Amino acid sequence: MCNYLEDNGLKCWMAPRDIPVGADYGDMIENAIKACRVVVLIFSKHASKSKWVKGEVNVAFTENKSILPFRVDETEISGSFRVMLNQMHWIDAFPNYSNSLPNLLDSIKELSGIQTNSPNLTAKPKRISVRWWIIIAAVAAVIALALYFLVLGKQAPNTEQPTKIDTTSGSVATSSSLELKNVGKDLVITNGDFNYVLKSVEGGSYKMGSSDNDAYLDESPVHTVRIADFHIGETEVTQEFWVAVMGSEPTYNGGWQDEYGKGPDYPAYRVSWNDCQEFLKRLNDITGMEFRLPSEAEWEFAAKGGNPGLGNNYKYAGSNTIDNVAWYDDTSERMTHPVKGKQPNSLMLYDMSGNVWEWCEENYGAYNRDTNSSCSSYRVLRGGSWHMSARYCRVTQRESRDPSSGGSNYGFRIAY
Repeated sequence: MCNYLEDNGLKCWMAPRDIPVGADYGDMIENAIKACRVVVLIFSKHASKSKWVKGEVNVAFTENKSILPFRVDETEISGSFRVMLNQMHWIDAFPNYSNSLPNLLDSIKELSGIQTNSPNLTAKPKRISVRWWIIIAAVAAVIALALYFLVLGKQAPNTEQPTKIDTTSGSVATSSSLELKNVGKDLVITNGDFNYVLKSVEGGSYKMGSSDNDAYLDESPVHTVRIADFHIGETEVTQEFWVAVMGSEPTYNGGWQDEYGKGPDYPAYRVSWNDCQEFLKRLNDITGMEFRLPSEAEWEFAAKGGNPGLGNNYKYAGSNTIDNVAWYDDTSERMTHPVKGKQPNSLMLYDMSGNVWEWCEENYGAYNRDTNSSCSSYRVLRGGSWHMSARYCRVTQRESRDPSSGGSNYGFRIAY
């Protein structure tokens, strides 16, 4: 495929062909997705079951890239793939994918909106020294990215005045007027009618991870983790809370938009891990506290309902029935929803399954018997989101992204 496209004047990037020995595999793929004009997804039964392919398509989706599914067998597009791809033009390329290459070439040109010299549409792809189906299987394990006309340089900084959030109350708390108080064991950040509550969580030991049939490999091995007492937000940080601290919407990819949910009680989204750190720095300067993101172990402990003795062994945060506790792809209407719209778990924490992915503090890494082993520059995300399937909203599900990434389904809650 790449040979054919390159013979007809397009610049291609493909994993693993274009990843240097010793380079970070994940970083190279994500950077390539961010730089490209069109992402070609070689879709097959193997790709449909791959967590890594889903993650890479999710990066392309949140980066608003044109995605062109090129289906090489009769596998149905379903689940989270269906949510992300069902509005996109896709090509059925079976039983003979070679005959579909001219259509692929035309489609890439159309999606890019850039005119090129008239290609040789009748050119035959170069004969490869190994059977083509081996190539397809290998490429399907990642994503074949049809890249051309690479975007060079960074965007100029935004010099316009930040857009303020619209609120129904007619006012938003300012950072200088935020106050901190104790209500029983809980902490409350307040200003007039605005309150953000951090629930007190008693520490303990629990089994982190999962070996269930629907668990992914990085959820194992199940291991014992000891958690100290801590506080964690009863909701995701809302748009009202964000503006109270930061003074404006996030600048990433246009800030909050009506199509994804905009209002004081909606979760703040399009925030990267780096943005979260800036928010926490400003909040701590105002309050004199040391608020932070929860650790991954704290997040899972809280999502599971705290100490195992409380009897909270649910698949999702507060229930085995996801519709009771989460906004996800079957119920969300492809957008975020105001916090506290579903039932809380036993710790009175809302939306820990679904709505928006939630950043955790540490780097993503494999589990070992004691804790996480950080081996990546990526940061951990937990909880699933409005455009993910139920499987991704389980309390043990793990995802990771570059700390500079922010999308319409990335948010956070704070801890202390």
